[in-house]
Amino acid sequence: MKMRNIAAAAMAGALAVSLAACGSSANTGAANATGEAADAAEAGSTGFTVQLGPNPETLDPALNAAVDGGNTLITIEEPLLIIDENNEVQPGQAESYEVSDDGLTWTFHMRDGLKWSDGSDLTAADFEYSFKRLANPDTAAPMPRPLSA
Repeated sequence: MKMRNIAAAAMAGALAVSLAACGSSANTGAANATGEAADAAEAGSTGFTVQLGPNPETLDPALNAAVDGGNTLITIEEPLLIIDENNEVQPGQAESYEVSDDGLTWTFHMRDGLKWSDGSDLTAADFEYSFKRLANPDTAAPMPRPLSA
């Protein structure tokens, strides 16, 4: 069981950088460091500003290998699985998941109503595309790629 938890944690980490721009299309009121926080406060909107470090070289999850980009990606997207404050693997964009006894097959059940930042539907095919792109040698991803079956 411990190996399964380690594999789940590794999967959650890989998933954290596998998709960009996922999530709700709802306006959270978040502001940036250019003074929008003051404008939002005056307009009665809630929000906050977070300094994550220098501008990342890329926000392409498959091509990022730097801490600054990773911090930004983790902040702006939600993967299939997340690690909670107790270091336990929890569902993220997936409502639930199962792992086969041999640990080789992972089945994710997506939450209803998932949207891209532009409001279009987010589907399982989008996650599949991201994993295949990450594993494709033509992408030249700097991070270790998943093992192929």
